[in-house]
Amino acid sequence: MSDPNAAGTGTSRAAFRVSAELPIRYRPLAAAEAARLALEIEQARDGESELPARLADRLQRIEHKLDLVLHQLDPSQPPPLSARDGASIALSAAGVALAAKQALPLDSLVLVELLLPGPAPRPVRAVARVARCQEKRGPEAGLLLAFAFRAIHCDDREAIARFANEVQRADLRRRSEARGA
Repeated sequence: MSDPNAAGTGTSRAAFRVSAELPIRYRPLAAAEAARLALEIEQARDGESELPARLADRLQRIEHKLDLVLHQLDPSQPPPLSARDGASIALSAAGVALAAKQALPLDSLVLVELLLPGPAPRPVRAVARVARCQEKRGPEAGLLLAFAFRAIHCDDREAIARFANEVQRADLRRRSEARGA
């Protein structure tokens, strides 16, 4: 199967990609940790769909607050994502690309965490592979990293696809209104 994030290789995309400003962070993983996290991520939301939406949202908010408390008690634990962690990204259900300060080896594994906006922001975790690491030239000079999701819960992948569709619809509405004005 072709890599949907392999830009410039002539392969077709498996998912629509949009640009957005979202809270995101990533960190490199060792192979053993990647395998453990992949299993944890794919099983994390099992049974959650059986909960009423309002209860699931409330539990998610409680989990966020508990993560804040955990970080205060043990600063070695990362704090939960917040709007302060925002970055310009290109996001699809297949992966994410963003500007970076440090290069990572191709095919290395990373943990990607991002926060999808909504009435109850949705934290998404995925184990991803570094699909591209390249220097950008010109006015947007810098380093570009692209990650292809390898392990992501199916509900999270669907939430990203819905978000991308919403961004695309909003962009099409703006363009249409600009032409009609």
